[in-house]
Order: sequence, then C-alpha cells, then structure tokens
Amino acid sequence: MDTVWDQMLEEASYRQMKSLLKAQTNIRRSAERVARDAREAMEDLAVSFAPDEVNKYSLASPAGLDMLDIQELAEMTRGVLRKHVGELEEQTRYTESRAAELEEENERLRSEMEWVKKNWPGQKEKPVPEEKEETDGVWHTPPRPKPKPRRPAWAPAPKTTARSRRSGQSADLESVADRQELPPWRMLRARPAPPKPAADAGIWPGWALTWRKESKNLNRDRDVVLIVGTGLALQRDVDEQLAQWWNIKPGSGSIRRAFRRAEEAGLIEIIKPRKETQGWRPRYLIRLTERGKDIYKLLRGEPPGPSHATALLKRHKSKEHAALNLEAAELLWRAGYEVKLFPDNVSLESGGTYHPDLLITDQDGGEVLYVECERMASTDIANRSRKWELYYEASEGHFCVITPSEEATEIARKGLLEWAGDRPLTLWMGDMEKSREGNVWLVKHQS
Repeated sequence: MDTVWDQMLEEASYRQMKSLLKAQTNIRRSAERVARDAREAMEDLAVSFAPDEVNKYSLASPAGLDMLDIQELAEMTRGVLRKHVGELEEQTRYTESRAAELEEENERLRSEMEWVKKNWPGQKEKPVPEEKEETDGVWHTPPRPKPKPRRPAWAPAPKTTARSRRSGQSADLESVADRQELPPWRMLRARPAPPKPAADAGIWPGWALTWRKESKNLNRDRDVVLIVGTGLALQRDVDEQLAQWWNIKPGSGSIRRAFRRAEEAGLIEIIKPRKETQGWRPRYLIRLTERGKDIYKLLRGEPPGPSHATALLKRHKSKEHAALNLEAAELLWRAGYEVKLFPDNVSLESGGTYHPDLLITDQDGGEVLYVECERMASTDIANRSRKWELYYEASEGHFCVITPSEEATEIARKGLLEWAGDRPLTLWMGDMEKSREGNVWLVKHQS
C-alpha cells in the first residue's frame, strides 16, 4: 500500500515539476520576445531622432548599434532628445519675447498714428459732393435710399419652418445669418461691482500675498481670474472679453502673456483637446484651479460661478468629446435651433436610461430631437451597440449625429446602417469640417 502511495506521490511530483518547467520556459520566451521588441523599438527611435549618432557607430564597427546594450542605447537617444528639446525651448522663448516686443511696438505706433490723425493740421476729410441727376433740363439731388431697419438686440431671430427642419435645411438663409448674438453659454454680462467688499489684503494667505507682490501686472492678472470665474468654457471667449475690457485686439500679446502668468501661478487651467482632423481644430477650454477659486473669493467676496468646462468634462468621455459637444451645440444654435447643452437623462420604458449629448428644439414646430456627438474613437463595439439601442428607443428611430470630420461621418454612417439592419431609421448627419449654419445635415437617410 505504501509503495503504491509513494508511486502516486512521485508521479504527481513529476507532473508538477514538468508543468513548472514548461511555465518557466514560456515565461523566458515571453521575456525574450518583449526584450527583442523593446530593442527594435529603441533602435527605431534612435534612427529617427539620433541619425548622426547612429552613423557614428555604424562607421566605427560593423556591429553598429549592437555594440550598445538597451540601456546605453536609451541613454544615447535621451541625450539627443534633451538637446533638441532644449534648443526648441530656447527658440520658443526667443520667439515669444520677440513677439511681445513687436506687439508692444505695434501698439505704440498705433497710438502715435491715432494722435497724428487727430492733431495734424489740415487733415480733416472734405465732404463728398452730392451726386445730381438731370430731369427736364434741371439738375436735382436724387433722394437717398432709406437704410434697412436693423433688428433690435432684444428681438428674437426670424423663425424657420417645420418643413425646412424636416429637410435638414434652413428655409431662410437670411434668418440664420441674422442670428449674430452669442449662444447663452457664451454670454457674459458687463463687469459687475463686487457684491460686498473683497477681503482685506491683511488677511490674505501667504501664497496669495506672494502672488500679489510678484505679479508683473496685478490689474490684468486679476481680470483674468474674474472673467474665468464667471464660468465661460472657451479660452477664446475669455480672450475676447479681456480685449473688450482693456481696449485692445483679441489675441494680442498682452492677453497671451496674462494667460501665461495666470497659468504659471497655478490660478487657471487651459485644457487643450487634440486636433483629430485637418479641417477642424477644437478650441481650448479654460477653468479656474482651486487656487484660482480662492483668489476669486478674496477679490470678489463670493465664490466663482459654476464652470461650464468642468461640467462638460464630468459629463463626457474625454476633453476631445467635451470640445466637440460644445462646438456642435453652437453650430446647431446658429442654424436656428434652441439647444440644451446639458440635457436631462431620459428614463426609458425598457428600464434603461439614455444619456443624450445635446437636445435641440425646432423654433417653429417645437419638435424635440436628441443629438449624439460621435468621434468614433471607442473600439468597444458592444458598448456602442448598447448606446445605439437606448438612443433608438428614446428618439423613436430619428438619429441626429455630429462628428468631427467627413471621414468620421462616413465611418459612423456605415456602422449605424449595419447596426440598424431592417429597422426603420431616419438618420441626419453633419460634421465640423463641412457643415455650415445654413446646411448642417449633410447626410440624410430614410429607411
């Protein structure tokens, strides 16, 4: 009995040892493969970014880069990259410094030109003689045409028809062009007075006092914090508001330097979505940091307003998706729709919940449509199909999709039609490259 038991233990030990040896062999092979792939990748990087160094080793020995182990190869490549980055940073600093000098010189020359126009003698413009026409041998001054009445700022934009919405086109392009005011989420009231006296500088924390003391232009740095603290999401909108307050051109060097100072002081965060297509560049988002919020409270005596940028980033998958939603909303708003940037979730009869990207309403017919902003970046087909199922139920088969590019639109169109199969589907699609205010929906499909 003991002999049989010992034999069984010996066989089990043998099998276990054999399994361990096999696992060890597999691990070693995997490690060798990973090391080989890493070596090849590092050599590719060296060839791309350090060709001069690679040539030196190739000329020195037939072995070439094989003379170096992977750590030496990585160190060589890092050294070359550090050198290039240092040169680029130096060139960037010089370019920014030179641009600031030219901007200041330009502003000075502009001021001198304005002074010359106002003060140089004999430069007043002569009145243009009125044109006359001959009637019955007598010359008369023709009546001047009456100027077209301008729509008051408070008056709503002309409406478009329900029929035009169903076709995906604006019925009256002039009515779309008249909608020149900003969307609600981009509007900023005039500079308000603080609701109560701001905190006395004597009770400011040490880091805030240091910021005040070391600021190169405290008034302008303060304005950046105050405007970003209203909740505006786009850096461009803050730029334009600063230009209005300071009576300079948007995008000027003074504004760029103010942004840089606020960012380096840790008061604002500028969020830069990646450019994913040649035809459309997403705009940068902006918001206050925690320190920026503290400075706002010290300056104004109240907390800053809710940040649209923060709300968008919490709601959407990425900064690129948030930027796409924001700019698609403006495109639709300028096309004549009423747009809800933060629509409520929709509880469905099937028990699911649909989370729409945007909600738009036809001004004339009152038709409500859900809009999805699709980058086609996700590779999770099951999750995407589940989203389309919820969208289909909520929209009753009427899909409105905005993508970043014409290429993404085509990919999404094929995927949606394949997913829909025999289901009835109304599909409107547009993209940020080609869609315009008078023609948002470039793809219209009915099945």
